[in-house]
Amino acid sequence: MLEVLDTPLIAATRLPLPAITPDPRRPDPVTLAGELMDGKCHLGVMKPGDGRGHRACAILCMRGGIPPLLQVTTDDGDERLLLVHGPEGGRCPDAIIERAGEPIALTGRLGWIGDLPTLEVAGPTALAGVAAR
Repeated sequence: MLEVLDTPLIAATRLPLPAITPDPRRPDPVTLAGELMDGKCHLGVMKPGDGRGHRACAILCMRGGIPPLLQVTTDDGDERLLLVHGPEGGRCPDAIIERAGEPIALTGRLGWIGDLPTLEVAGPTALAGVAAR
């Protein structure tokens, strides 16, 4: 996982990462429901790294630059993680970060960084409402 500063995601690293590319299969905005969590704890050894028990830590991590992940469940029951970012790889808006550890629905554009799926959210208006769990 990469720490994201106030610079765009790709510019925040010195690694030769591919650019964020839009998903050609889904050019229009989509609304996805799931749970927002910080990538560091969820992908690391923190147990729990998700849910309400981890909410305060997740918010602090994401405010500090750890990219948020949106965990969604597909129609066939598989869980998927998407990196959530602002326009052109920028930081995720604070209004969205404040919803960590809760059911959430976000509207944005799907994309890719290499093999990593992403969801670009334009701002607090990306909050589509509270998702049912």
